[in-house]
Amino acid sequence: MKQNVFIALLLLASFMITSGCAQQPANKEQGFAQIQETYNQRALASLGKQYRELQQIPGHFQGGEWDPRVDEWMGEKHRIMQALHYQLKQKYSTVPEIRKLLGEPNWEVTKGHLFFNELNTDCKDDQVTQYDVFFWRGQVDFLYFGADGLNVLCLGWWHAGE
Repeated sequence: MKQNVFIALLLLASFMITSGCAQQPANKEQGFAQIQETYNQRALASLGKQYRELQQIPGHFQGGEWDPRVDEWMGEKHRIMQALHYQLKQKYSTVPEIRKLLGEPNWEVTKGHLFFNELNTDCKDDQVTQYDVFFWRGQVDFLYFGADGLNVLCLGWWHAGE
């Protein structure tokens, strides 16, 4: 019995390696980086508009059908949010400016909320009193902005890491 399990695992590992499941070719990773760079160069207002439009699509992680535009790793919504993160981290903004750009947050996490301390371990800023959370794939993966009520002091990604 143990021998059969070992052989099955060996065959599975062999299949994964030869089919590319267990490895990421360098040229594919380089392709992702080149594509992302084109997103990073888009105008901030355009990215915000595209994000708001894609937020209206309830993907798999928000109770809808799987939609590669909003659910897939490196799908359209993911790339747009990465570009937003890239541009906004260059120059922090204010909460009203972020909300004008992205719309109302999916969550507003304030001190006392159970999740506040989790997010605050990344920002490590005693002045942060709230986090505005904008979903990529529902509560699984999202972009967050830590603020003192007005000024954005930090931003980052929360990934479930599945």
